[in-house]
Amino acid sequence: MQAEPAAGSGDEPVPPRTRKQMTPDIAICLIMLAVAVLVFAWDRVPADVVALGVMLAVVATGLLPPGKAFAGFSSDTVMMI
Repeated sequence: MQAEPAAGSGDEPVPPRTRKQMTPDIAICLIMLAVAVLVFAWDRVPADVVALGVMLAVVATGLLPPGKAFAGFSSDTVMMI
């Protein structure tokens, strides 16, 4: 008994690997995350101000619609924390 050839071996051409490009939305999100972590670590600005600033920045850049950004404030658990 012979084993069947693996996919991509033999006469079949193997497609080249394509690099996935980072979208501008992902780049903006990663930059905001890095800035937020640095400001949290710097500890000169209160954490709640940084968190609200990040939320407003996410809405201002259009990464998140305002309805979803402010939806957490309707939860009693979020307000207690």
